[in-house]
Formats: sequence, C-alpha cells, structure tokens
Amino acid sequence: MHPHHPLRLVERDHHYGDRACNICRDLIEGLSYRCELCGFDVHPICTQLPETLNHILHQFVLKN
Repeated sequence: MHPHHPLRLVERDHHYGDRACNICRDLIEGLSYRCELCGFDVHPICTQLPETLNHILHQFVLKN
C-alpha cells in the first residue's frame, strides 16, 4: 500500500492534528501506521484489505 517509505506504528498524537486514514478516509482515533516522510496514515485493519476487489456490481456496470 505504501512501498516507497517505511511505516511506523504510532499512537494518536495531537501534534499531528486530526488525521484520516489514506485507505478508508475515516478519522484515526488510536493506533495507525504512519510515514513520516510524506504524511501517509493507515489504520492497522486497513492494511489487511486487498489492493484490488472484484464485485458482481462491477460486471453489471461495465455491461451497461
């Protein structure tokens, strides 16, 4: 999800202000992985999501 720089597990820090997960866009309330170099933030659970997803509705949309 972020191969360019290392990610570090951090606790929510008010120093950074309100941050949103770069994957799901929800606010980060507790732990997250953070790239200090570019400000990339991600919930630990969001790191378990697949990079691509095939859904039956995608096929329907493509046919119409």
